[in-house]
Amino acid sequence: MKNRFLATIYKNPQTVFTTADLALLFPNLNNVSLSRRLRYFVDTQGLIKLRHGVYAKENYSTWELANKLYSPSYISFATILFRDGVVFQLDSRLYVASYLTRDIEIASHTFFYHQLKPEILLNTTGLKEENNTWVATSERAFLDTLYIFGNIFFDNLFPLNWDSVFELQDIYQSKVLKKRVASQYKIFQEDYHDHPHTP
Repeated sequence: MKNRFLATIYKNPQTVFTTADLALLFPNLNNVSLSRRLRYFVDTQGLIKLRHGVYAKENYSTWELANKLYSPSYISFATILFRDGVVFQLDSRLYVASYLTRDIEIASHTFFYHQLKPEILLNTTGLKEENNTWVATSERAFLDTLYIFGNIFFDNLFPLNWDSVFELQDIYQSKVLKKRVASQYKIFQEDYHDHPHTP
């Protein structure tokens, strides 16, 4: 029975589980039995206990963990912009949009959560699900960054779909943000004029 328990978890595409996730996965186990199974597999190194109520497989996804620690949340800001080539440098932290601002470290991974208003955070336009993780598109991450950090420097504005940027900016209901977008678009146009064939 115990081996079947672990096999069921490893067959699941998720790599990080809360106790609530596992209770749904094993509806026939009561809370006491579930806790005993989890404790056994943590002790025998079949599962990793990351914090109270959060468990993971070996080689778990840190992005998925970020989503699980505080929900609702999605990966955004410099993490996405670096992946998509809009910024060229990234520190070791993973940047996440959520309902609170918090900087936490778990198992040598650092997560930096930035608070967004509920009407922004819960709007799924410009978000997508990748490998059991909610992530921002380049354009949504760009706007999140302008909204939170102001008119900072971006290394490369060419990967952005500007039609999408202009459409998504209305989510924020911010005149200040629209001015920042206009300023960045002007920079993009000037760069494009100087380097028209840049990808």
